Amino acid sequence: MNKLNSSHITLIFLVFGSFIAYFLLPRHRPKIRVIQRYIILIFIAILILSPFFWLISAVFKDSDVLMQYSFLPPLSEWSSKTLNLKNFYNPSTDELDSLFEAEKTIRGEVHFWRYLLNSLFLASSSTMITLFFSSLGGFALAKYDFVGKAPIIYFMLGTMMI
Repeated sequence: MNKLNSSHITLIFLVFGSFIAYFLLPRHRPKIRVIQRYIILIFIAILILSPFFWLISAVFKDSDVLMQYSFLPPLSEWSSKTLNLKNFYNPSTDELDSLFEAEKTIRGEVHFWRYLLNSLFLASSSTMITLFFSSLGGFALAKYDFVGKAPIIYFMLGTMMI
């Protein structure tokens, strides 16, 4: 289990301190409010981006030391054992030849055109069904007035924007 180091403790104090200051300070200090908002936003950004930082640091680690450190190991322990480029693909001509041979074997065994026609049928039929029901709903929303019309339109627009 990872222990808390000084950066974790500092971050915890900053977050809780900003929350406490946000509720205890008077409302007429706008600069402090702006600084507190930025601290909160930076904390949220760190929370959101930390999996990506971990992913990038995990790429350069060996599989044996992957879970030993939260991110990168300390500078004193950097070596070819802890940080390397083994996880990156290095194609050679032998691997490419075997890849093309496997593709030729699969091409003879897989019924590509049948699968393509199945995919086209499913995609076109689901598109037609969706288009039919969407046009019925669009007509009802455009021509009739009823209770709850605005929330339905906002909900539909919101889901389309996502």
